[in-house]
Amino acid sequence: MKEKFNNIPDNKLEQLKNYLAVIAAQINADANKLETENNQSLVNSDCSINMNAFLTESDDSFSKKAITRDQEHIKRKEEEFSGANNENVQAFYKAKYGAGTSDEIVKQYKKSRIKHEGTQVEMVITSILYKILRDKFIVTRASTYDDYENGVDNVIVHKETGEVICAFDEVNDGVDGHKQDEKKKKIVNKAKKNGATIKYAFTVINKDGVPKLQKKSHQNIPTFYLSLTSEKMRKVLDKITFDINHISFEELEIFNDLLNSMKDQAGMLKEQNLKPEINHNIDKFEKLLPEMKF
Repeated sequence: MKEKFNNIPDNKLEQLKNYLAVIAAQINADANKLETENNQSLVNSDCSINMNAFLTESDDSFSKKAITRDQEHIKRKEEEFSGANNENVQAFYKAKYGAGTSDEIVKQYKKSRIKHEGTQVEMVITSILYKILRDKFIVTRASTYDDYENGVDNVIVHKETGEVICAFDEVNDGVDGHKQDEKKKKIVNKAKKNGATIKYAFTVINKDGVPKLQKKSHQNIPTFYLSLTSEKMRKVLDKITFDINHISFEELEIFNDLLNSMKDQAGMLKEQNLKPEINHNIDKFEKLLPEMKF
């Protein structure tokens, strides 16, 4: 029997949103110590990468025209996801929310996304990863563009080497084996296509002995799926303190499960007949695994 996922209570969800905003402020403060080219915040208040922070005329990929094009792509995707151009959907949003235009429907849809189980699990896992890895790694949620276009939810960058060590395709509740089997097939297929591309990403470089944040795209990144059961979700929410400096037993337990899962998935991917570029990045991920242990 499939385990039912229970949404986070509204009061706890609001606390989690505020907690991510605190984390985002800390990420931006740390990034500002390394950043000199653009004074925009690296991440938004939900810890997702801020696409506008990449604006530069020195790289056509991040020109105003290119970023506007990506934002228009996001808008089309959200119209598709929300069903904003469907007459029945329009009637529903009009009756329930008074949303009469496509833009109003999309706006309401985006507000409701936080109620989705996938979004809630992603928020919890992001907070755990940041809390435990923040001394040695930069942990962010992916930009909306990379979420929709490249299927990436989280990005982890090693501070010392600047390596993007891995990306997470999408987090899920992992309530049945069938779903996990589907996810395994998906990440294997992505690896066989030479891994994930992350357009809005970054690295850390050494310039004249001074570490500097450099915004750039990355290719051939190994992608892993993360599973969090409803039972563990409830347990960690009961014990989470929303304190960056305090790690509960339940948070550490989930982190260790995720770490072991990533290790197993890396081993599984190396058994595939993959191209050298992604195999090289999987090797780099495995070498950095000991630094991720708490």
